[in-house]
Amino acid sequence: MSVYLSVKSYAARPIIIDNLMEEVRDSHPAMLRKFAIAAHAFPTDSDALAVSDELTKVRLFFGRLSGVQILVTMAFFEGFIQRYMSYLADLAVAQGSSELEYTDVHGVCDIAHTEGLIQALSMEIALSPLAPDADIFEGVELLEALLDRVVSVSTSTMAA
Repeated sequence: MSVYLSVKSYAARPIIIDNLMEEVRDSHPAMLRKFAIAAHAFPTDSDALAVSDELTKVRLFFGRLSGVQILVTMAFFEGFIQRYMSYLADLAVAQGSSELEYTDVHGVCDIAHTEGLIQALSMEIALSPLAPDADIFEGVELLEALLDRVVSVSTSTMAA
């Protein structure tokens, strides 16, 4: 939602609305929750606390409502996570899960979401370019730090 609030380009808004409508209409968060539970990978309280600092930094970044930076971050994440859908499905199956709706849906829709966000980004940059001293990849770097933390927590949990 912060991306919609942050963009100044009216031409980018329908692309963002289509993305958000699909996420909400098809209840992608519920799909992810069902997937994680069935794969015995639902985060615990300890998991949430372990990534809290990094997650808070990402949330505060989105709260600054910088359209260009948010679109770059979202396009990165949609493209990044799409590449791991078949791997996540394989991990879930190895855990005895047959609940693969999330990975089946996102293996396809994240490609379109990435393309749409890149298109919206080009419109937003043309209308509202970043200040020369702004880091266009700030959100991507924050997401990478969060993902690194998630992996380190997962790895240490698996080793225990």
